Amino acid sequence: MSRITQLRELPSAAPQPEKPKPGVLRGKQNVYWSEGSKQPRFRGTFTLPNNAEPRAFSLWVDKSREKGNIYLSGSGSDTATNALDKMANKTPPLTDEQKLELTQHTADGFAVKPHQIVLFQAKNADPSNNQPGLYGYYNPADGSPLHRFDVWMRPAGGDRYELSGNTSEYDFDKHLERLKAREAEQSAAPPEAAAEPPNTDNGDEDQEDEQPTRKRTHRR
Repeated sequence: MSRITQLRELPSAAPQPEKPKPGVLRGKQNVYWSEGSKQPRFRGTFTLPNNAEPRAFSLWVDKSREKGNIYLSGSGSDTATNALDKMANKTPPLTDEQKLELTQHTADGFAVKPHQIVLFQAKNADPSNNQPGLYGYYNPADGSPLHRFDVWMRPAGGDRYELSGNTSEYDFDKHLERLKAREAEQSAAPPEAAAEPPNTDNGDEDQEDEQPTRKRTHRR
């Protein structure tokens, strides 16, 4: 066998992992989760729109105290680069005072703690139009603004599901304008129609009032 033939028959190099893209989220159901366990229901990674370095996340299924609505809540890690810097500099964990200072609020006062991720069900999302069934927020806890998630939950075989979505910077001012427009619409509606104002937001930010961590506040 010639030298050239031998080289051609050598096994090819292993495929390189796909390079992370900015502004995406990918997750799967945790294979170690079981009914009654304390394991998170979903695990995965996400990137921010201005940083393609992956961050890990864990999410648990929870239920609101007021109306019993289901939502996902958990935490997102720092990037590996930032984590190593903190290890090298022996940065201590955040104090309660620092956590309070780094907590950010949506335009209608929903509090998002440092590194917290929360995903709500988009009540009026239309799957036939490929609208995301979940939306929510992430607080990077590094002085940068909140980030918004738009997420699809799709079957992944059997009774398992996977998450995929996009991340973007949360637009506080735009959300505030929508809230003011909604309030003006409600005040202008006849009394019999005010109880159920038309919803044109496809299940957007107006649902956070059903969660237990509400706090009316002004923008930080």
